[in-house]
Formats: sequence, C-alpha cells, structure tokens
Amino acid sequence: MNTNLYLLRNFLMLKKWLSLACLMALGFVMAACSSPPSAVPSSAAPFEQDVLVATDQLMQQWRGQSSMPAFLSRLSPKSLMIAPFVDSATGDETMASSKARQLVASRVGTDYTEFKNANAQESVDINVVAAPQYLLSGSLARSAAASRIPAAANDQVLTLSLVEVASRTVVARSEKVLRNAAKDSAQTAYFQDSPVLLKDESSAATAAIAQTAQGGVLNSKYLDHLGTQVLLDRGQDAYANGKYYVSLKYF
Repeated sequence: MNTNLYLLRNFLMLKKWLSLACLMALGFVMAACSSPPSAVPSSAAPFEQDVLVATDQLMQQWRGQSSMPAFLSRLSPKSLMIAPFVDSATGDETMASSKARQLVASRVGTDYTEFKNANAQESVDINVVAAPQYLLSGSLARSAAASRIPAAANDQVLTLSLVEVASRTVVARSEKVLRNAAKDSAQTAYFQDSPVLLKDESSAATAAIAQTAQGGVLNSKYLDHLGTQVLLDRGQDAYANGKYYVSLKYF
C-alpha cells in the first residue's frame, strides 16, 4: 500500500510539473508571437524607412482583424504571393518599385512569420504550384493625382494591398510617401531588355487593386490564375538577378 501511495504521489507531482512547464512554454510562444515588429532603424535611408513603415501598417491592420491568435497563425502559416510592384502610370517594374518589393518581402519574412512566401519556392511544375491564400500587391504613383495623398516632386506614393484570395477581399491597405523614390524610376532589366511590352492583365489588376479601398471586393480574372502567375514572377525575378538559364524554366 505504501508503495502504491508513493507511486501515486510521484505521478501527481510529475503531472503538475509537466502542466506548469507546458503553460510556461505556451506563454513564451504567445509573448514572442504577439510582440510588435522590430523598430525601423533610424540609420536606414529615408526610402527604406518609409517602406518598412508602410509594411508594418499593412500587416498590423491584418493582425488586428484576424480571428486567429498570432501564435496559432505562426504554427500554420498562410501562403503569400508578393507580386512584382509596378509603376502605376506605365505598368512597368522600376528600380524603385523592385527595391520596395524586396524590402517588403524581407520585413514580412522576419517579422510576420504567420505568412510563408510563395515566391520563394523553386518548383516549375504548374501542377504542384497551388494558388496562394493571400496576395500582397504594390504600386508606385508618380504624382499626387494618381494617389490619394500628396507627394513632392521627387517622391512617389507606395500603395500596399493585402488580398484574401478566396473571398477576393482587400483585407488591409496602406499608403506611404516614399522620399526620393522618383530618382530611381528607371525600368528593371527585364523590362529594359524586352523589345515589346504591352500592359498585361497583371498590370491592370495591380492598378485596380491599388484603387480599391480596404474591405472592397475585387472582380479580376487575374486572381483566378495566381498559381501560373507565381511561376512567371519567379522567372522575372531570376532574370532580374542575372540567372537567365533559371528564368527560362519558368517562361
């Protein structure tokens, strides 16, 4: 009898400590996952600071309305396609818009890990590339007339939109003036080297998304083919990085 009582007491104590350890671990996870994004470095260039602020505004909007706690979202990250950012007037990707997209992708990857970047995968088989659950779209407006907020002569306005693909709803939206962005408005290599480029469906869709308010529902065929678009975007990114042989696999 004494042995049984001894074993029972040890079992209850072990159960108590295990429960406490699990609660502490859960607390650490929740604290880490609900923490605010890292501070925007004051040493960064004004352009970079502005992009990071716009990204944080966008993602904090999404977090604020998400029904799932942040720590649970990180345990099951959503697939996110970060489409090429374009100049709203021409539909082209510029050096400034490309740099802004890279900064946004880096910020999301480090501070908002409830998302996984669909563009980062390497598969070239359309049959295994699933459409992303969310689309992050961005455009730069050259003048105040093309945007909803004023901008100085050398500035451009960055509009970021987060779209829930299943419902076609713009669930978050932010706008921010990017200082000195207009000084870097040259086309990227992909657009410079292409002999003929017309505004395609993706450019038109990006412009439409930028003009849609938060909560608005989109009506665009572009959203029906995001799996294919992911592959095309990977090819465009590879070309921009000088990986021409790799880019051919995606076109």
